[in-house]
Amino acid sequence: MYKNIEKQVCLKLKDLVDYQEGQVVSKTLVQNEHVSMTIFSFDKGEEISTHAAGGDAMVTVLDGTGKFTVGGEVFILKEGETLILNANHPLVEYVMQNTDGKNVDMICEQLYDLALLQHAPLEPEAMAKFVQRSNDIMMLLTK
Repeated sequence: MYKNIEKQVCLKLKDLVDYQEGQVVSKTLVQNEHVSMTIFSFDKGEEISTHAAGGDAMVTVLDGTGKFTVGGEVFILKEGETLILNANHPLVEYVMQNTDGKNVDMICEQLYDLALLQHAPLEPEAMAKFVQRSNDIMMLLTK
């Protein structure tokens, strides 16, 4: 089940894989039929190709800043921030099946802000956008 990590010791995940110039480096930490956990380091400007997860996914930025594109929506995560993707949620299914859909960007932004709100208040400008977007979504429901 566990690979490449010591058991019963305190770990700093960001120390488990080194940066290498011009490379994406990965190390699988857990692999079984229920969960896969891999840690990556990306040199500046490096990326991995688009792919689909076989289930729910969680991305946490341990150091620096990461750019993630999900269903056409771009998320910029800073150190310590996490993006949770629930593959079976109807909104996630809608976004994945309608990447060019009229309201996909708005739905992704709203989901992202809702996830952020679970951890801390939004900055004033972001909160204003969130409230306006909430109103726009409510208006869509009236049509």
